Amino acid sequence: MNKTYLLIEPGLVEQMKQVEPVVGTVTKATENPLLREDVPWEPRWDDMKPSVWRDPATGRTHLWYTPFIHDSLTSDVGGEPWNVSVWPPAQKYLVNGPGQYREFALCYAYSDDGVHWTRPDLGMVEWNGNRQNNILLRDPDRHHTSWMRGVIGCGIRCDERETDPARRFKMIAAAPRGAAEMGIAVSCSADGLRWDLPHRVLPPAAWNEGRCICWGDAHNSWLHAPDLGRYVAFTQTWTSGESRRRLKLRMESEDFEHWTNPEVVTYAPDAEVHTHVPFRYGDLYLALLHTVTTPNGASDGTVDVELGVSRDTRTWTRVAPGRCLIPRGAAGAPDCGCIFSALAPVVVGDEIRLYYCGNDGTIHGWRRGF
Repeated sequence: MNKTYLLIEPGLVEQMKQVEPVVGTVTKATENPLLREDVPWEPRWDDMKPSVWRDPATGRTHLWYTPFIHDSLTSDVGGEPWNVSVWPPAQKYLVNGPGQYREFALCYAYSDDGVHWTRPDLGMVEWNGNRQNNILLRDPDRHHTSWMRGVIGCGIRCDERETDPARRFKMIAAAPRGAAEMGIAVSCSADGLRWDLPHRVLPPAAWNEGRCICWGDAHNSWLHAPDLGRYVAFTQTWTSGESRRRLKLRMESEDFEHWTNPEVVTYAPDAEVHTHVPFRYGDLYLALLHTVTTPNGASDGTVDVELGVSRDTRTWTRVAPGRCLIPRGAAGAPDCGCIFSALAPVVVGDEIRLYYCGNDGTIHGWRRGF
């Protein structure tokens, strides 16, 4: 039987002299940007944390994402909070003052051609007194007990190997902050639209080193690893001390309900990874690694996307360190500041579609999302 090998497979190339690996060139769609922050209940996408799945039976592409449906620095200023005249690019943007808060929600859109998108009026969740919106899930605990709350960092996939129809779509997220239940949570759905409020499966103390906790404040992601016979998920914590740094954590489960205590993911060469988007391609585990161009979480900068590869999902090799898989746009472009890839790439024939959220500002500055 013939076997196809990917050139990036670890150990496939025995030796290289006077050459270095580079990643292939992506072509950005001429229709970009496909969506933008242009409805009142999405005043700020931030990094959007998109999840994308294309139904092979219908060809329809589904998008789940978690915008802020309230953000004190945009929602409370009046007018159109996504308007540049209100928050000019490069202006410092941080919500942490007295009485300021942010609330996430899970939203949905779809496309029949993968390019032109519709936000349907679902009538499922109330926002600002009406249900004419595309919100799927909102934390029912509306008491603002935390500066950041709601349904945070949802990573969604269709589990096409699942035999229970009610659990076909799966989500991993940070537990709702309003209920004072930080940690990691999961939820399942039959159709990708009707979800239960995610229930906590790991408390913050599941991984604890000093003042570090299992925080989950990034795009939480997962896949099924066929060689392990388990689900593998990735979440985020922070190092303690003056120079804070993101760490990615990895955990396993046989049933998506009972998870191992998280372990730190390692990268070679080392990097501070903001978002880890894993997927299976051929016989390899690949990942879109979002590297932060700042020395620690307290400073500002941009976010770039590299390609990573792994044999065991624990240790990841950066295929071409410092080389962007999806290059940022020129100054002023919708994606000139930060790029955040969707979970996960969509394969249609011999084409791989990389959906992503682009920002026109730095990670701690005011930035519009596209």
